[in-house]
Amino acid sequence: MCRFTTDIIGSCAFGVDPGSLKNKQSPFLIMSQKMFKADRSTILKRYCRAFCPRLFKFLNLRTYSYNVEVFFTDIINQVLTDRRATGTQRSDFLQLMLNVQKTETGFPMTDELITSNSFIFMLAGLETSATTLSFCLYELARNVDLQNRLRTEIKESLERYNGLNYEAVCTMRLA
Repeated sequence: MCRFTTDIIGSCAFGVDPGSLKNKQSPFLIMSQKMFKADRSTILKRYCRAFCPRLFKFLNLRTYSYNVEVFFTDIINQVLTDRRATGTQRSDFLQLMLNVQKTETGFPMTDELITSNSFIFMLAGLETSATTLSFCLYELARNVDLQNRLRTEIKESLERYNGLNYEAVCTMRLA
């Protein structure tokens, strides 16, 4: 499930195709898994950051490995550069922040802020989405009647709206 959510979050947040479903050795997948690595030093650093933030800053500690930070920062910077150069727009999280950056809202949306928010989006979305989807699939596997009702509703909605789109999803009561 983590490979699926990595692809979804990569697309929704960064507008890229991580290729995690097709490639178990996808760099995006490997780096996203490293974000959640919980060895002793990582746990100690997180406690230090939470309970002794001055010490954490004084010691110049990192919560996540340098390689992970550089990897995702480089991806985001590359996407930002490409979008600005080509004028490409997508319906994703990064585009929402770029739109805020272009408008005069009085809130300075810097590239650094875009990068940090995108990183947090990745952190918040990966494990939680994978866990929720796994639980939903488990419950569907246990309840065949619900599966059949859901399948019927999805088929009807896809026919009514000529495929999968926002309106089709919004009208589904069970989905």
